[in-house]
Amino acid sequence: MRGENRFPQAAVKKELTSVSENKEGNGLSRRKIGKKGFPQLEIRRFFMKKTIITAIILLFALSLAACTQTVQVFRTIRWEEGEELVYDITKDSQGSYKYEEVDGAVKIPDNVVGTMTMTVNKAYKDDSGSVSETTVEIDVWNTYRVSALNGFDLTKIDSEYVRYDESDTEAVQLRTTLRYETKFPLYSCASVKVSGKGAVIVVYKSGNEVEFNDYTAVCEKFADKKATYSLTFNNGAHENVENAVIDLGNTEFTDNTALMYVIRSLDLSALKNAGSVSFVASDIVAGAKRTVTVRTSAASDSLRPKAVENLLLESIGEEEKNKLTVVRVSGGNTLRGSYNYFYFDVSEDEAGKNVIHSSGKTVAKNRIVAMQQGYMVFMLRNFR
Repeated sequence: MRGENRFPQAAVKKELTSVSENKEGNGLSRRKIGKKGFPQLEIRRFFMKKTIITAIILLFALSLAACTQTVQVFRTIRWEEGEELVYDITKDSQGSYKYEEVDGAVKIPDNVVGTMTMTVNKAYKDDSGSVSETTVEIDVWNTYRVSALNGFDLTKIDSEYVRYDESDTEAVQLRTTLRYETKFPLYSCASVKVSGKGAVIVVYKSGNEVEFNDYTAVCEKFADKKATYSLTFNNGAHENVENAVIDLGNTEFTDNTALMYVIRSLDLSALKNAGSVSFVASDIVAGAKRTVTVRTSAASDSLRPKAVENLLLESIGEEEKNKLTVVRVSGGNTLRGSYNYFYFDVSEDEAGKNVIHSSGKTVAKNRIVAMQQGYMVFMLRNFR
């Protein structure tokens, strides 16, 4: 059985003349789904013709070019059974993301209000190493102009997923809910269930279209470098998928639904020294595997989301903000935003509230304090 803190096949590029050792590992990512691809942890949007948008982040092994060194990276459990983290979701009003209305993309709303709750239901060890059973729940209301509906009959949407803004008769609010139930060892996945429901506006050359979906995706078989899954549209919006297979191409992998936890498991100091690392992960809603690249973000990074930076300044002040470690994630070609940013609290406080004893040592919990994914900003409640 592999040591639970090893990530043997994750190779990292490091432009140094001597080899330095990493003590723990890293990896993460996010993604879009759509006719032409789109991430999220998004988290995020979902529902394109025959596809749906969910969060993303993945794992892979990089081949190294000449004059680079291979540095092993590792993962460590940094959470405890019963942990619950609640995030407020708002729109990135300062346009940190790059955006172009591409045919088949979800239209950016005028406003976003919602919550995300991440819960560790169980954490234990078995023959596969450390295993976690987690739930992630997202509930978001997106505000659009009524004119953007392009004449769509809102009575086709379940009543609890549409409402009008009492202060603005020209605005309508559409709701999206997502629930991820995941059982995963640190270097693979055991089972996944994704439930999604909601309405979004999709941009097409012929005009905007409103799509309302209610679906359930389930994968209970990760074996032989493959994930076998089913996708059921509970409202008959699209054709169901049965026993479909995603070729993972690797015995070590993770799933999209576990990605935010995988990110937390990383030694971010090692990541900074390594430069970057890339990952591959399954996404049973999109029916695909994804590759993303993760690296730490320097203070000089001009692409850091201004909305997140300002919210952190207001809530915890510049001194505390500057103590956070920032990670930048890119997922290749996306319809909404070239990068996603994650802000981690890596402090090992004397009171012991931000540390955990894992694999015989004390490590920081690496709580995600803030995130920017696409046009959405996530802020942890009651930080500090």
